[in-house]
Amino acid sequence: MRTLLRFAIGSLVLSCAALAASTARAESPPPPDELLAPPPAEAAIAPRSWVYLDDPTTPAPWRVTAFTRMTATGFAGTPTRPFGADIAHPGSVVEMGGELGLTSSLSFTATAYTSTLAGEGNGALGTMVGMRFAPFASTWLRGTGTHLVFSGGFVRELSRDNGAWGRVSIAQDVGRVRFGSTLHGEHIFANGRDGVDVMVMAGASYNVVGPLRAGVEYVAQDIEGAVDRTEAEGGMRHFIGPTASVELLGKRLTLNGGPAFGLSKGSPPLLGRVGIGYTF
Repeated sequence: MRTLLRFAIGSLVLSCAALAASTARAESPPPPDELLAPPPAEAAIAPRSWVYLDDPTTPAPWRVTAFTRMTATGFAGTPTRPFGADIAHPGSVVEMGGELGLTSSLSFTATAYTSTLAGEGNGALGTMVGMRFAPFASTWLRGTGTHLVFSGGFVRELSRDNGAWGRVSIAQDVGRVRFGSTLHGEHIFANGRDGVDVMVMAGASYNVVGPLRAGVEYVAQDIEGAVDRTEAEGGMRHFIGPTASVELLGKRLTLNGGPAFGLSKGSPPLLGRVGIGYTF
């Protein structure tokens, strides 16, 4: 477990180091032959290749990114956070949502989700809504392959408990490799819940050929359970798995998916996610 946590923290450190390097390059004076060059074109639609991580990109102003995805586990497991932000229901969770770009740096996002199994919570509707802010989207990070997004908002679980959530997500392209990390925290306003639930996600993907990317992603949720034996959700869960994505139509259409394997007691032994997103 310590090795995997080091991988997650290392990925975050690597992304931040790449961000600092990009800043240094951006502040260096351009070579003389670039002084008369035309300004760089508007950045292409940001790819959304991650399967489990929060993608640190926002749509251009008044563009919409719509998506749907399904996360499934065995009947003995639970598609727990960050999959649908729900901790109570085994089987699968289906999500549908969208994100609207308001400015070059600000967007509004909303996701609805529901469990597909009969029993408690079946037919209930959960939601996550919030704002996303990319502070450098229209300035010196354009074209560097670096993406940073702060986001937060309201969450309602299938258990009908309400809460608030916040995230910091970063990704950096280094050649054909993309590194990414997400730090997610939330508080549910209900009795018997933790003061703060903390999740860490990290991954890397490689541009294999053309629109195809392949990689690996790691998720650790309720990491406060690693030090708090009274953690309300039953302790830390973490899993890792290979992922793949295909970016088509100028990266407007993304298909992605992959399995994941539990690494600790209480984690689902096997789960997976498939998704599709389109920007128009």
